[in-house]
Parts: sequence; structure tokens; C-alpha cells
Amino acid sequence: LRAYAACPKTPPADVFLLRDQGSDPNPFADDPKFIFHYAGAYAGNLGRLQLAWQLVKSLVQHRYARLIGGHVLLGPLLQPLCKWFKTPLTMMTYGKEVWEPVAPGQLKALQEARSIWTISRYSRDLACGANGIDPSKFHMLPCVVDGDVFTPGLPNAELVEKYALAGCRVLM
Repeated sequence: LRAYAACPKTPPADVFLLRDQGSDPNPFADDPKFIFHYAGAYAGNLGRLQLAWQLVKSLVQHRYARLIGGHVLLGPLLQPLCKWFKTPLTMMTYGKEVWEPVAPGQLKALQEARSIWTISRYSRDLACGANGIDPSKFHMLPCVVDGDVFTPGLPNAELVEKYALAGCRVLM
């Protein structure tokens, strides 16, 4: 979202969140580029229904250039809606959730998506092999770390003592 917000020519975006609630800390809550829709106040399937309802209402009211599904589990909801509203779908994959054959609804969403964003060639290759997806649909969107925020620091003395790590090399 930070990268999207930093681009001056990107249009406003609606962001639909299944697990979060409006009360959760959101660094973009006041950014005029984003409109957030929260379904996190509802548990389980009720939350999914709330998310679906919010999405359908928005698709009826607006013409979107693209829908981006943040997880393959949302594919069975997004794919038919995108088809009905003639909106291109981009699915995001991360890793092991697509390294083995996925459920039929998820597979259909991946196969019919205009594009798929994934974090590595490794994940792309395993997803293609396990699910018969065209590799040309994939675009790399690697994970990044903000080096100004996440830097090595001094060891936490309490944790060193608790886990007997004095003099040990720790990789996290």
C-alpha cells in the first residue's frame, strides 16, 4: 500500500479486509487514496458473507480497472464476480498454499486470472507444476524489507537469558 500510495498517478483504491476491523491500527486510514472495507467484526462464514456483500455492492457502484485477490482462498469468491462484472482479476500467491494441487474453485480462479503475482520463481515453478498453470501469467513481486526500519540491534538480554543464548549465534 505504501508503494501504491507513493505513485502520484495511481487512482484511488478500495481495500477489502476479511480479518481486520476498523479499530485495528491502520497507517493508511486517513490516506484519501484508500477506502477500507472491514469484515473482521464478523466471525467465520459470517465474515466471508459480509466481505462478499461489500464487494458486490462496490462492483455494482463502481467500474474497477482490476481486482487483486490477496490469497488463493479468496479465488472462488473473486473469480465469478470478476467474470460477471467483466473486471480483470489478479491473484497473489506466496508459497506453500499453491505448491500442491489446490481445490477446484481456487484452481479455476488461478487459471482464469489475468495475472498472478508471486514472491519467487521457486513458488511459480511449484505452483505451475502442481496445478498446470501457464507460467506466463506470473509476475514476480518479491518480499522486501525496509532496511531503515528492520535493522540488527543489540540482543534482548531477557531473551538471551531465558533461552540460554549467551555466546550463541542466532538467526531469525
